[in-house]
Amino acid sequence: MSKRSRTVVMKTLSMVILFVLIASMFIPVAKASGADAATQSGDGKTSDIPILPIPSSNQSQPTTNVAPPRLSFYNPIEIGSDADLVTFANDHGYPGNGSSDNPYLLDGIYISFNYYTYGTALAIHDTTLHFIISNSTFYNAKFSSSPYQIGAGIMLSNVQNAEIENCQMSNDIVGIEIVDSSNLTIRSTSLSPYNYGGMCLEMQNSHDIVVDGNNFQAGYYNPVGVNMISCTNCTFDDNYFTCRSTHLVSSDGNMFINNTWSSMYDYGLDLRTSDGNLVQGNIFYSAYWANINSIGCQNNIILCNQFY
Repeated sequence: MSKRSRTVVMKTLSMVILFVLIASMFIPVAKASGADAATQSGDGKTSDIPILPIPSSNQSQPTTNVAPPRLSFYNPIEIGSDADLVTFANDHGYPGNGSSDNPYLLDGIYISFNYYTYGTALAIHDTTLHFIISNSTFYNAKFSSSPYQIGAGIMLSNVQNAEIENCQMSNDIVGIEIVDSSNLTIRSTSLSPYNYGGMCLEMQNSHDIVVDGNNFQAGYYNPVGVNMISCTNCTFDDNYFTCRSTHLVSSDGNMFINNTWSSMYDYGLDLRTSDGNLVQGNIFYSAYWANINSIGCQNNIILCNQFY
């Protein structure tokens, strides 16, 4: 081969190599992600909890805009059965029939207690009919020793198939109390309890609850922002916490996704003897003690969170 021919071959080979290198920059690399990715827990076993896409870090604080009230009350309301719910809805002109396709729409309720009124603003227990509480305000509920009258804005006990959306809980001892209940949703609601010892949300012995897009606000003297005891299969998604700790005690298989904890006067997320929970894609700012605390737990997945 002549010298000129060798030169042409070398130039051609160089151009081919350069083309391959440039092309490789635009070929995506396949990798396991989302629900198809197997995740190893602390003990080396493969977890069944799905790994979700990492959210963006520009989460904003949810807002709640409640329309003017439709009906106002100044004493506790208690609904203690499906029959009571039907009577309350019919007496006050709330639409619906309690089915999943046509739930009772309890819209525009305003309940405010004066200095001498005690109890839970709206207590609903022992119901299975579907209903939605929306665009409502519950203010200044105070503790009473009577059953269900713990001083909550809303208390749901042994309730299935309920939603709370776009409501305001203000200056109550407990914003929302949930006991022995399932298939519930709390969405787009603002909870700012009594500043000295109040609590935004408490959940006990309950399961299959979605808490989505809410604003949890509590002051310096509040011992707990959210308290979960023996709860399973609950999802907290896209909430904004400016309260003290979110506590889990003996609560397994729950998910905390895309939430923001900011300026907590305690721990951010406090896990106690709670197993198999997923904490993914959250943002934690400035916890006083630790952003995430875990004691006596196993097989929790803490993944792709941001800490500041």
